[in-house]
Amino acid sequence: MNCSLNEVDALCRKAARGAGYSWGLAEDAGKAARWLHANDLPGATCLAHLLNATDGVAYKDLAPQPAGRLWRAAGGLLCPIATGCALNDCAHRLAQDDSITLGPMRIAILLLPFAAAIATQTGRAVGLSQSDLRIVTDGTSLWVDGDRRVLLAPRTADCVVEPADIPDSTATGQNHTRARLSPETYDRLAALAQRTYAPATEASRTAGAGAGLTDND
Repeated sequence: MNCSLNEVDALCRKAARGAGYSWGLAEDAGKAARWLHANDLPGATCLAHLLNATDGVAYKDLAPQPAGRLWRAAGGLLCPIATGCALNDCAHRLAQDDSITLGPMRIAILLLPFAAAIATQTGRAVGLSQSDLRIVTDGTSLWVDGDRRVLLAPRTADCVVEPADIPDSTATGQNHTRARLSPETYDRLAALAQRTYAPATEASRTAGAGAGLTDND
């Protein structure tokens, strides 16, 4: 299915809300998926996998529990959306040459849009390093050293987030305005989004469009 980035944003936002995320986190989830697709990365598919894994899980088990420079989740695996929002609140630390190590995380590529937002906010590039992969963003462009598919894995090991210098290598940018979603991804997100709609009742049908039970014509 060929969708505009606005459609991706709206669908993913509603799906995240349907999976139990607060509206604030759901809005960030939609923006994250949109940002990834703008950079030719499968944001909606990644979010669908994340929501499948976290559907019904309590926020306290997914959110980071900071212990100095090391953040871990009470439930074992960090949620990249909750973690990204928490990182944004600590942007000043990264601007001051501090670093934060994130424990095991689900589908860590969803953290990239938040790193980009921090880079835009602070005016300094942000780097994410995990095993043999390092990605740097200045807010709009990405520099990748290694196989980015590492961050697409259902689970990743510790990841270090820190201020970075712009690499000399070639960057990729946000030059995509549409996204292709597989039928499976679209249907899963749509099913979750459906939960945000109130079921129709006799009262709502009567009060809705049309003449209802009376016709005055």
